[in-house]
Amino acid sequence: PPAPRLKTELTALAARRGDDAAEVLHARRDRSVVVVGDGRGGSLTAAVLAAAGVGRVSASVPGAVRPGHTVPGGATPANEGQPLADAVVAAIARAAPDTDTTPLPFTERPDLVVLASDTTIEDEQRAALHARDCAHLLVRVGPGFGAVGPLVVPGLTACLQCTDRHRLDRDPAWNALAVQLGTAR
Repeated sequence: PPAPRLKTELTALAARRGDDAAEVLHARRDRSVVVVGDGRGGSLTAAVLAAAGVGRVSASVPGAVRPGHTVPGGATPANEGQPLADAVVAAIARAAPDTDTTPLPFTERPDLVVLASDTTIEDEQRAALHARDCAHLLVRVGPGFGAVGPLVVPGLTACLQCTDRHRLDRDPAWNALAVQLGTAR
């Protein structure tokens, strides 16, 4: 049976999936997600995924917690100055203590990589994700805004670079706007 914290989730899934609801939650336990980057939304996203029943949520996040990293449900003001990776693990433990937070061996591919970044994703990082055939999701949180997506499934959906090119086709000023969006205030 699913963890008690997932009772409401199971009820909601049962309305849509019927008898398969418990199987859906059980399948989440076998999934792994890696949160990458030092963006403000990383700790919260990791905690939410763990609370939703994802079995392994690990973080590859550099640096220390700054005041801008603190969000309800994620890194807290008490974490300021501590390694950001430790704050992410603590947020996961508060949300879902039974979640495995150990990093995946490099030879194993995660089911999803969350790119928690407040800046532009580098070409090398995009290329590495595609080379490993890793599904990835961009998450950005800033003062007064939040953005999730696109979800990139290599070989099935548009990549991050494709979405930028599409936006540029529709708006010739997109590159300037993208730089402004990726720059800290």
